Amino acid sequence: MQRSFSFPPRFMINLRTNAAYIKQLSSDVLAIIESESRYFLVDIEQKKALSNTKIEGIHAATKTLEIIKNGEYLFCLDEARYTAKVIRLIDLKEINSFNPTKALIDVICASSDGEILVIGGNDGKSFMFEFGENHPKELVSSHKDAITAIAISENKEYVATAGQDRVIFLKNITRHEMSEPVLKLKNTPTALQFFKDRYLLCGDRNGEIVLVDFIQKKIIFEYESINSAVIDIVILEERYMIIKSKNGKLNCFDIVSNELLSDDFLSFDRRYSVVYYDKDTKTFSLGSNSSKIFAYSLEFLEETLDDAVKSMNIKELYEIVNINPTLKSSKSYLSFEALWEVTYAEAKSLIEEGKSSEANNLLRAYVAIPQKRMMIQKLVEHMGMIPQLKNAIKNRHFSKAYSIASSYPIIKSSTTFKRLEEFFKDTLLKALEHVKSSRIDKANKILFSFKSVTEKSKAIRSIFQDANIIDKAIKAAEEEDFAEFFHYCSICEAVKYIDEYELVNSLGEKLYANMKKEMFEGKIDSAIKIAKILKNFPNYRDEVRRLIDEYGKR
Repeated sequence: MQRSFSFPPRFMINLRTNAAYIKQLSSDVLAIIESESRYFLVDIEQKKALSNTKIEGIHAATKTLEIIKNGEYLFCLDEARYTAKVIRLIDLKEINSFNPTKALIDVICASSDGEILVIGGNDGKSFMFEFGENHPKELVSSHKDAITAIAISENKEYVATAGQDRVIFLKNITRHEMSEPVLKLKNTPTALQFFKDRYLLCGDRNGEIVLVDFIQKKIIFEYESINSAVIDIVILEERYMIIKSKNGKLNCFDIVSNELLSDDFLSFDRRYSVVYYDKDTKTFSLGSNSSKIFAYSLEFLEETLDDAVKSMNIKELYEIVNINPTLKSSKSYLSFEALWEVTYAEAKSLIEEGKSSEANNLLRAYVAIPQKRMMIQKLVEHMGMIPQLKNAIKNRHFSKAYSIASSYPIIKSSTTFKRLEEFFKDTLLKALEHVKSSRIDKANKILFSFKSVTEKSKAIRSIFQDANIIDKAIKAAEEEDFAEFFHYCSICEAVKYIDEYELVNSLGEKLYANMKKEMFEGKIDSAIKIAKILKNFPNYRDEVRRLIDEYGKR
């Protein structure tokens, strides 16, 4: 589908070489350092450079640059990478420098306020400094091999380091505690990011990404692999993460639902050397491999999406959420999807009533979207079989009616089919009462029309063979003995037609949602209690048993 929507950058600027570092200093000023160590200040609104300075003797590359203190200072490595230093940018004067072991330095990290500075070397040691000091305040961690990633929590309570030994260390720097290994990963970690001051997002050289509860020292989620080394992790709206990979692509994940939303975020067929997100202005600044800097306003996308929803410009609306799929959780998009669900259901009802032209009028606006068009075509095809379904039911040809529904599954959500199912349920339960009263002939008589329906034969047989089990299942449900209840479901198909079956499964869905919520909020004990109930529910058994095995033996 050719894009009709234009998403212009707030600005675009050409560089001599690729960008090594980007940071937004204010709503309209961006700082850029090129790989050849040239330092720019750019006015975003005026779309022009304010300054252009060559910084001699520094190593300009990923993980070796940090602009701190509101753009006043640069925390960086010297050209040979044996010394970390702080440079005052206004006059390029070196304020302080350090390398306590004289080892080659691989990575640096600064706290958001620039007060805490951490370096990590190829000797596996990492040290913490305070701004303005030349001597380390303390050793942070000691790995068996080179440091590959460092992160400092937003509240400045923790420092995390990762190394080629595949171990992640954590240190509480406010309590000056000894660093402890959190866990050992399968592959070498290449990027770390704190999330909600309890979790670590870790990406490795093979493109694997995990969410780690560093308090419990356990992996909570394993995300879909991006099949390229993870270079950087950016948190967006406290729910999403943007992963920059070695191949230059941006991948967008929903951290909470464990879902890959896009493997080409901001989809412009470009590859990026560096990415920076300013949460105050909702601006993504991207350095492309073609030596250009682009700044894109996510706020502009949100506003344009609102306009598209209000004007029902559906084609543009979908183009916008394809560019930024995180907008699928916005109020505007959710309201549109709710309208679509209502429209779809109304169109389905109209077709069922034989009012196809009215249904087509309702759906016409959505046909421009490939995903919706396929759904509409399928809806029209399936619901077009309703007259044949009604005729089969009218003539009590139930075998034919169920065969039509199996061939055209959307019919199963129609009012006509639901009434047929309700009729079967009532008939089955009436027959069950006859069986319990030893009136077998009456039971057979009222079930006669359904006996040729393959889908119902197992349930029909079960009321004659296991009638007493139904009462046992009802009692098990009342006593919340779910293991026993689902045991009866497995040996007596008719149990699935009693009211208790729907009630128990509805409870399972609520319990599962609560368990996931408690788990994500770090309430492990509460989550385990729910998991121990859910282990008796077949739909959740495997997942919760794994959870219990990992956490339940603490």
